[in-house]
Amino acid sequence: MRIIEGTEAELLRDLDTVRILRFLSGLRVMERPLSGITRNEYIVSIKSFTSWAVQSRRIDPDPLITLKRTGRKAIKPKHPRRALTMAEIGRLLEATTRRPLLEVQTVRTGKNKGKPVGRVSKEARDKMIQLGQERRVSCLLAYWTGLRRNEIKRLQWRDIDLDVVPARTRLRAETTKSRRADVQVIHPQLAEALREWQPKRVRKNQAVVSSVPGMTVMKLDLKLAGIEHGNEQISYADLHAQRMSLSTSMAVHRLSPRVRQAHMRHADPRLTDVTYMDESLLPVADELYSMP
Repeated sequence: MRIIEGTEAELLRDLDTVRILRFLSGLRVMERPLSGITRNEYIVSIKSFTSWAVQSRRIDPDPLITLKRTGRKAIKPKHPRRALTMAEIGRLLEATTRRPLLEVQTVRTGKNKGKPVGRVSKEARDKMIQLGQERRVSCLLAYWTGLRRNEIKRLQWRDIDLDVVPARTRLRAETTKSRRADVQVIHPQLAEALREWQPKRVRKNQAVVSSVPGMTVMKLDLKLAGIEHGNEQISYADLHAQRMSLSTSMAVHRLSPRVRQAHMRHADPRLTDVTYMDESLLPVADELYSMP
């Protein structure tokens, strides 16, 4: 667990509120301080651990009983995100797949400026088609697993088992944000894409994708798909927003709360039902109108 490593706690009694708050205050994500939501995720995780230790009689009393989460109303998202509908995800996948080739075919000057009529060598064409396929796999991973950018980057073929039913990912603890090993079921659409993408001769420690599209690439893909990237008023549709898209989509399709929480790998169900939920996409009217 990252908190235990960061605080250098060797014994359960070494965990205390002051030490953990000091660690969280100095923690950075992409050179920025933790958001209130992420800070709460860390607190929920470590408090669950000490609560388990108390229940199993390994320590008493709970050393973190005074450690409190920041109230939801006090948290203002620094980069609010919104969920995409499944139709929008479909358009984004198509745009992500074909844009690399479209980019090299597009003429930049002259009378045909802006038209995809440029000549491209077979080698360059094949390279761009492969890049589009790789970006599609990255997008599918983000949507169907909810993996974060760095988790996708660190995903290796040894972490994926496509020979069982259902196919599964077996995440290594050192590659996840929570520093916890998790097993996830892979949706059939993603499993099929991974089987097609997997090299015939693959090394176990080979990365599934060589890179994950950055925000510049994502904005261009969204534009081609006819989806607005967003702003602080309507929220953003970036790669991490696919976690919200997944959580919201599972709720819309009436997966049980506990299943949704497990697949999202959340220690606190409120993260699934509140933080990673876009209420604007929930079928409130349909369900309300179905009442007698």
